[in-house]
Amino acid sequence: MMGTFRKDINGLRAFAVIAVMLYHFIPEQLPGGFLGVDVFFVISGYLMTQIIVSKLYLNSFSYRQFYVARAKRILPALLVMCSIVLILGWFLLLDNTFARLANEVFHASILVSNIAYYQQAGYFDVSSLQKWLLHTWSLSVEWQFYLLYPIVLAPLYRYLHLNVIKLVILAATVLSFALAVYASSRWPSAAYYLLPTRAWEMLAGALVILYPWRGAAKFTKGYFYLSLITLVFAYFAMNSNLYWPGIYTAIVVLSTYLFLQCQVTSILKWQPLQYIGSWSYSIYLWHWPIVVWIHKYYANDNYVIIATGLLLSIALGFISYQLIETRLRHLWHIALLAIITIIASLLIYFQQGHYAIRAVSQDKRNIEYNRYSNQTIDPDGWYKACNPNTQYKITGNRQVQPQCIREDTIGQGVFLWGDSHLGALSPGIRTIVPKQTPIYQVSSSTCQPSFEQQRQGLNSYAKSCNVANLIALKAIKRIKPHMVIMATARHHEQLDWLVTIKHLKSFGVKNIIIVGPVPQYDPSLPEVYLTRHNGKQHITDRSFRHSLIASNLYMHQLLAEVEGVSYIDVLGHLCQPDGNLLKCLVKPKDTLLSFDYGHLTVEGAIYISEKLLQPLMAEELKN
Repeated sequence: MMGTFRKDINGLRAFAVIAVMLYHFIPEQLPGGFLGVDVFFVISGYLMTQIIVSKLYLNSFSYRQFYVARAKRILPALLVMCSIVLILGWFLLLDNTFARLANEVFHASILVSNIAYYQQAGYFDVSSLQKWLLHTWSLSVEWQFYLLYPIVLAPLYRYLHLNVIKLVILAATVLSFALAVYASSRWPSAAYYLLPTRAWEMLAGALVILYPWRGAAKFTKGYFYLSLITLVFAYFAMNSNLYWPGIYTAIVVLSTYLFLQCQVTSILKWQPLQYIGSWSYSIYLWHWPIVVWIHKYYANDNYVIIATGLLLSIALGFISYQLIETRLRHLWHIALLAIITIIASLLIYFQQGHYAIRAVSQDKRNIEYNRYSNQTIDPDGWYKACNPNTQYKITGNRQVQPQCIREDTIGQGVFLWGDSHLGALSPGIRTIVPKQTPIYQVSSSTCQPSFEQQRQGLNSYAKSCNVANLIALKAIKRIKPHMVIMATARHHEQLDWLVTIKHLKSFGVKNIIIVGPVPQYDPSLPEVYLTRHNGKQHITDRSFRHSLIASNLYMHQLLAEVEGVSYIDVLGHLCQPDGNLLKCLVKPKDTLLSFDYGHLTVEGAIYISEKLLQPLMAEELKN
């Protein structure tokens, strides 16, 4: 059953890795290229089942031999890539980024990076384009499948009839697929990264072995081209906005299943494809760090850089295949490399990337970056006191401190309502409001101000948000402040602004100010600025979150003719078009506007408040 080398599978590997590379380098041109990973999963399941069943059939299967063979296949090239990236990081990366890289290297080296990235996914998670080893999540999933699969399959083979085994594997495939469909819309990160919702793709490859082709030979070539055309179509038609893995994933998996059943070489035996197929694992390993490098050190895309990155990925894949994959095969060499890589990554991580002998650690840029990374939202403590989510962590109660909504003079004062971005703006507003004017505040993490929309979910952020909005509305109705100022980070077009405004007016609020989004950058303004634009006041950078432009335009159109409401266009004041991007003021004086991706520094909050809010508020607070 072991069979001969299948050039069709090698060619399919080439198609898959090319798709993944193009998706990562030019996602707009190939929006579904990421599904090449799903093709690899099906191929892996097919090959592992073929290996295990063949050995079981000959009564020569050995767990030790199987696991050693898998380790020799996966670990050498992976560990060398991790080690080289870590060495480059020593000379090039700021402390914080270097520590993050070391953490990634550790989890990739022990093949649990999928679990680590799942646990990291969240509101304050860094952009995927800042995770040097993000692509290793799929290797971890495969390794975990390799660990469990023979433990399940071997006993089944020994004690059950083949027909029963086939039904068990088929049932497991269906159950895992059903779980993936269910989980992808409810727990998308878990569904994407974890084995239970990915196992069905590899088990689909097993079904190729367990349910061999029974169709008429004259239709085989037609089915082969159908499967190939469907895969190519999917590369262009699908995109990352789909729930994945889910219903649409089945199209890719079934097409790969059909391809493997056909066993037609045809166009795939073309030698360049065979070369790339042979190098595909190493190409996959190296292409993503190159993508991250380009995004980190080049402010704008250009096709020369992209073409260079693609060629370099293939070249490094070839070198890795020739020097590492085919030569580094002794188990003790692999074990030694693993130990060195793991220990080095742990030492760097626990030291937070800072070493006196490391030149970058002493660089002025690194010192300045650390200054920003140690900053928090509103150091005076109002955000902490007026945030139900933070108060829940401290006291166990989702409330705000009494001073946040105290009753001073009914019909007077300014009420601040929103999420953490409102909380970051608060110190600036407090410097421009007259001392005799009371200020009230409710601002909860990830919580958009809304009258009727409820955050869905059971996590602390969602629960605290619903409580925060209820507290704010009750307080506004009771206090009847002269002015309400609202702000939120993004997704403005998803909120019930007009409904909320209507009810605020019915409560007696005379003036409403909505502050638009501030410029936001991935992974953070300090990192982008210090890496690519150090010393400038204005920057043009592709890491700017372009979705903010649509949100800003939406708010302009929505509020254009709404009486009693003023919209503060922060982007319009700070940014201007520069080609396809925006050129924004990010350092008006000595301090950047934001200390992370978009939360204002105190200096940034004061600057925006004085320049944009004070003229408007001074006039309205007189009335």
